[in-house]
Amino acid sequence: MLTGHTTCPDTGSADTPAHQLQPLAESLGGGSGVTGKDNLTPDLENAGWTKAMTWYGSLYKDKISPRGIPVAQTPDTFASGQVAFYPGGPWWSPQFTAEKDLDFGVAAYPYFEGGKAVTPTGGWSLGLNPAGKHAQAAEIFMKFMALDKGGYAQYMSSLAVPPSNTEGAENFYNQPVFKDPRMAGAAELTKYELANTAVLRARTVGYVEFEDALGRTFEDIANGTAPSRALSSATKDIEQAWAKYRR
Repeated sequence: MLTGHTTCPDTGSADTPAHQLQPLAESLGGGSGVTGKDNLTPDLENAGWTKAMTWYGSLYKDKISPRGIPVAQTPDTFASGQVAFYPGGPWWSPQFTAEKDLDFGVAAYPYFEGGKAVTPTGGWSLGLNPAGKHAQAAEIFMKFMALDKGGYAQYMSSLAVPPSNTEGAENFYNQPVFKDPRMAGAAELTKYELANTAVLRARTVGYVEFEDALGRTFEDIANGTAPSRALSSATKDIEQAWAKYRR
């Protein structure tokens, strides 16, 4: 039986990816956090984001989620049986199934009553500089990573990350990790979420600054800062960081 705190999100410190908590606000109609021309206007102080972050902060205030655990250590906390619930992706499944005495199952991502079901998504990206000296070689590498024989996923079975093309997907869902009885329904659930509930992370040229500011914001809220104050501070930081893109 799992003991200790109830839940340990794959979140909670300054390196928390923004898209992992975005579904909370999206479920309540708060959107991705950006709006306006070229998505260069932060939109974090609306009712959806405020309510979502108020709930998120309450997890730590009520000692449901543990404070002070770096993001990189949260899967270890679940794998060692110290928390009962862990919102995360299939990429953690090899670590969890490797724990022979860990009794766990798979469930759908939760959403707010009265809201809509939303799950986070958005993959790693490769960029090509057409003016680079090795643009042709880079293009060949990108094709290898994304398309050839299903792309990189065939070489990363230990990470269990869904690939970006259908050929790779077939190989992905046939991985041994999905055969573990504790992972029953995981493949079907992943397919359903990708087709029905997945929402892209904020699409903006200023995403790096956006994520950096939100990482600090999530940490502040987890440590007791009022959500309205934290979101207001994040808005100011993002607006200042994005000024260079509006020139």
